[in-house]
Parts: sequence; structure tokens; C-alpha cells
Amino acid sequence: MKNWIFKYLSPSYDESATFLMAIAFILGYLTDAGFREGLAGTLEFSRIPR
Repeated sequence: MKNWIFKYLSPSYDESATFLMAIAFILGYLTDAGFREGLAGTLEFSRIPR
């Protein structure tokens, strides 16, 4: 029963869905200044070097 619940709740994506999500992210980043500012603010508090 536990495995069925986990399988039902975990997402699965095919190649086309992943590609479209990546394109949507890139287009959002290129066209929306608020999106870029929000992303920069998020990275500012992380330990990822820029």
C-alpha cells in the first residue's frame, strides 16, 4: 500500500515535458525583469558562488 501511494504522488516527466519546462524558464528569464530579480535575490542567500 505504501509503495502505491508513493508511486501515485511522485511526478514523472517525459522528454518533451522537460524540454518545454526548460524553454518556459528561459523565456521567462529573458523577458521578465521581476523574474530575474527574484532569482538573483534567491541566489544571494544561497552558498552558490556567482
